Amino acid sequence: MTDNFDASYDSMAGAIAEGAVRKGWIPAWVPRDATDLREVHNLDTSSSALAFDLPEGTRWQLPADCRPINFRDTVPPSPRRRWWPSDATLAKSYAFHECKAEASPDHTFVGLRADGRHGLHWRAYDPE
Repeated sequence: MTDNFDASYDSMAGAIAEGAVRKGWIPAWVPRDATDLREVHNLDTSSSALAFDLPEGTRWQLPADCRPINFRDTVPPSPRRRWWPSDATLAKSYAFHECKAEASPDHTFVGLRADGRHGLHWRAYDPE
């Protein structure tokens, strides 16, 4: 049995209406005009992964505790899904931030594609 749960939402409004923000699976700071939100989370570990699209010109503000990092300093999400970009794409086309981790798991990361049209958010543990 797995404790991984997948969900998708056409818009941030749909994610809010379904309770995904209230339950903590989607951060409240994700832009209101985000679309095609896809997420997976694990109830036991609280690890999660979220991908979403952004209309051209969307400006968004990360939490103040986020700091820029290199891709090589991230910890990969688990579980990964087909909709998650490959490591090669991530390394080449995204800018990353690490944000203050909640009590669990160890790390919280954000990625933004260079064209500003695709965002990522994930919570992960250090590999053992």
